[in-house]
Amino acid sequence: MTTWLDTLTLHRLPVLQATCTRVEEFRRMPSDQFNLADLSNVVLADPLMAFQVLRSTGRIERTRTFSESLNIEHALMILGANAFFEEFAKLTALESIPTLSQTGVDQIISMMSRSRVAALLIKDWLSLMEEHRVEDCFVAALLHNVPACCFRAESGVDKNFPSLDAMARQAGFLDYKQMIERFIESQRLSDLLLDLLTTPPGFDRRRLLLKSAIEVANMLEQGWWRIEVVEKIIGVSHLLAKPFEVVWNDMIQLILAVARTPQVPGYSLLARQLAAMPEPEQPISQSFLNLSIQWDPANSAEPPAEFDEALSWVVRFMAKDMAQERVIFFRHNAPQGQLSATQFVGLNDDDTLIARPLQLAQHPFFASLGQKAQAFRCLPGQLERLRATFADDFFTRIGDHGFAAMSVVKEGRLLGVFYFDNCTSGKPVDDVVYQQFKTAVSRLCA
Repeated sequence: MTTWLDTLTLHRLPVLQATCTRVEEFRRMPSDQFNLADLSNVVLADPLMAFQVLRSTGRIERTRTFSESLNIEHALMILGANAFFEEFAKLTALESIPTLSQTGVDQIISMMSRSRVAALLIKDWLSLMEEHRVEDCFVAALLHNVPACCFRAESGVDKNFPSLDAMARQAGFLDYKQMIERFIESQRLSDLLLDLLTTPPGFDRRRLLLKSAIEVANMLEQGWWRIEVVEKIIGVSHLLAKPFEVVWNDMIQLILAVARTPQVPGYSLLARQLAAMPEPEQPISQSFLNLSIQWDPANSAEPPAEFDEALSWVVRFMAKDMAQERVIFFRHNAPQGQLSATQFVGLNDDDTLIARPLQLAQHPFFASLGQKAQAFRCLPGQLERLRATFADDFFTRIGDHGFAAMSVVKEGRLLGVFYFDNCTSGKPVDDVVYQQFKTAVSRLCA
């Protein structure tokens, strides 16, 4: 399983032809004209080069603590210009590797281009929330697809895979997360990188945005119009408190910016793939679009009747179309600081989950969830951790079979919380159901 990883530690990987050319130009440059920041930008334009620079600094024991940073310019400072040019004296261009077919080269460069898109997305999104600590997340996004690129380059495999998880299984791992873990450990890369790419994001906005940027970038090859991409951008727009259209248009512009990189013609492959994709007539279900209710909480204390009808539709949709056994909408009573079950399916009126209002002061999970529009899914086996984290007695009334919940927040005002699970069958909330649920509730918040 680790043969290609063992081989990888022994030699240099190929990099983009553009990187070879630019590094050689810097090598010949007079010292008074040499700029480390410019060299850093060249490295950051090539995920395979960025990986090898960080790997080199990680091997220097005396700088191990300092090299935990993912800042490429700092890494180059650790190496020093002379040592950098000596170590990378003979770079090989990826485009001219004889053991790779043109299909294999195209696939590697395509994955690298998606890494660039992910890195630029997280940089842009963090700047929109006025977060200036972007370097670590930028480099983490840039390196996410590097293990897959390395596997292809080392093994010569050039078949198409439906997902990174499928490729990881071909390489002998359970999934791509495990492949990343083994890759980072074997190459002695930063623990910070391992943490950013493999630790669940929880409620951390920076980590949620990083995860979304990587997922969106890697979904794009199958079509920018896919409901999964639209849902992800809706979620990001809520995290950033920015209009969907702003986040969507920024994404398209960043894709085009990467595709138009003149030094790397291969980066345009992603945009060409997108342009060739047939666009369906409706990216989002028309039923979901009808859930967007025109109502300004600042001008009207109570939502219109259409809003209650939309809530009822979501409850019925989750119970009937998605076959979920218990579905509840808890309406928020701001003066009382509590959530009361007003619409539900699969429970009696005297059921312990809904018989009494949930006082937010006594139910920290729901208080935390209601701070902004956000969704949460608990998988089987995770309930004890939630109980320990939130000390919320609501969790003593449900089994460890998994559930999902999402807050309904409009213009900064909490209107309520949806909750659903499958208490009788014990069936967990699967990906398709969870995505449909988030899409429907997101329209209520729009």
